[in-house]
Amino acid sequence: SLQGGRSGDGEKNTNTILGWTHTFSPSLLLDTTGSYFHLPIYRAPQNIGTDWESIIPGLATQLIEGAPQISITNITGIGESGSHDLEQVGQLNTAITKVLSKHTIKAGVSYLYDNHYNVSASNPNHGSFSFNGQYSRGGASSVSGAEWAFADFLLGLPATTSQGTPGSFTTRNISSQYGAYVQDDWKILPNLTINAGLRYDLQWFNVGPYNDASLFDPALGKVVVFGSSYPSSIIPADETLLNNYGRLTLSSTAGLSNNPFSFLGRPSTNFAPRLGFAYEALPNTVIRGAFGIYFNLLPASYAGSMWGTVPFEDTANYTNSTTYSSAFTMSNAFSGTGAFGSKPSVNAEHPLVTPYTEEYNLAIEHQFAKGIDVRIGYVGQHNLKQNNYGGNGNTQPDLNLA
Repeated sequence: SLQGGRSGDGEKNTNTILGWTHTFSPSLLLDTTGSYFHLPIYRAPQNIGTDWESIIPGLATQLIEGAPQISITNITGIGESGSHDLEQVGQLNTAITKVLSKHTIKAGVSYLYDNHYNVSASNPNHGSFSFNGQYSRGGASSVSGAEWAFADFLLGLPATTSQGTPGSFTTRNISSQYGAYVQDDWKILPNLTINAGLRYDLQWFNVGPYNDASLFDPALGKVVVFGSSYPSSIIPADETLLNNYGRLTLSSTAGLSNNPFSFLGRPSTNFAPRLGFAYEALPNTVIRGAFGIYFNLLPASYAGSMWGTVPFEDTANYTNSTTYSSAFTMSNAFSGTGAFGSKPSVNAEHPLVTPYTEEYNLAIEHQFAKGIDVRIGYVGQHNLKQNNYGGNGNTQPDLNLA
């Protein structure tokens, strides 16, 4: 079903999986799988086919078309938003199993490439136009003012206008995830089996192709633009404002890495041990237990606060003259130089931390006559360093399933 005000809202995913298994000998097996996941997601406004840039002179380039935001005093406002996302995930897993007299040894490696691409309209979406009746009302008074404000709208005389700079913003979140593991099922005694293993996970975020990453560094008290020079996409007004207060620097000038993820730190000690056992204490009675650590790798969008912020995205505001003869109209609603906020908000980001889960269980199982089996157990889970970025949590491909 469509959300209100949308002409299109949906997704169409394609998932391709290939597998190959080779038996070298009765005791040696190789298993390899590869997959590709393609998921475009679109949220299309009702007026996506309308060329608003040709209708409203001066409106910034709109990669996602849609109607502007219209605000009329005491009348419900209107406006449209929209975006387009593309999620691409490629994954390769391979494992080799060797069976010995008292050991079953399994080792494997995994690789996952995640590319998330997003295009959305900058705030305010497609420009904003506010009408308050200041021209039509003149010296008259009104209880609501709605009729005067609507008259100003019909005349095309806004009190204020604003638009995002740039009109649309594109981000591309890229990450690579590596995993390796080894485990051994060791039958120490006829009635005792130990399962021991170790897994290593590494997640490597990439900067992306647009060179427009910036963060506020509390230690410096400055907004850091990552790179050796300021890109052409920087907003001149923001650059000037921050420089006037000594609050802007390049990472190379500050002696920091030009890679924002190296600046934030990359967790590289994600070793996850697992240990379990099965012990036949009495005939038909088995005690089982296990403990393991599982790292929950982060969605690529988790580290997204370094994009779409000052000095690469901001809002230009235009205040109209209260004198009718010198007021601008919808025909030149963005004339002159827009004013940017004197106190822009900036983003800082916590060093990257990989969340993980400790899981453990202990159970006793007994088989009675006539195939009746009774099992009593305890299962526990302890989550550490978890995040809930963006709301109700994120779904991320799980390398631990390899």
